[in-house]
Amino acid sequence: MFPVLKNTIKIIILEKLNISMKSKITVLTLVSVAMFCLNTFAQDKSIVGTWKLVSQKVTNSDGGVTTADSAALNSVKIYTPTMFVNISERKIPELDNQKLVVSCAGGHYSLKGNVYEEFTEFASYKGYKEMKVKFTLTLEKGKIHTVGSLSGADGNVTIYDEWFIKVD
Repeated sequence: MFPVLKNTIKIIILEKLNISMKSKITVLTLVSVAMFCLNTFAQDKSIVGTWKLVSQKVTNSDGGVTTADSAALNSVKIYTPTMFVNISERKIPELDNQKLVVSCAGGHYSLKGNVYEEFTEFASYKGYKEMKVKFTLTLEKGKIHTVGSLSGADGNVTIYDEWFIKVD
């Protein structure tokens, strides 16, 4: 429903009620605040928090498959009601297995039902602005399971199948 139409309906309803102007203003204010809060917190709160990667299967556009678990790849995803940040680190054999951040990205996300999309606004790699990220996200026994695609400007599509556990 359009905001102007919502406000018109609220005013018509309040005009039909036989209450004082002060009460009408109070009711309109409370309704407006409630609607603002509902719109602000419309994202699914069940994923808000910090999640650690448990396992990952990546299928590249050429059909090659790589897998990783939390021993090989330390990846953390942090969700607020509207934004995400993903930070990944690996042991680097050439540096005596020192752990270094190999990827960092973040931005806004959308979660409607189980359709999850990321809109990356910053990252530690090229081409993030052209990325399209769309997953099916489900919560299963306290874990997030995402399956979906990441595509770049080059047209290559990579399929991700990932499991995360909540750490906070």
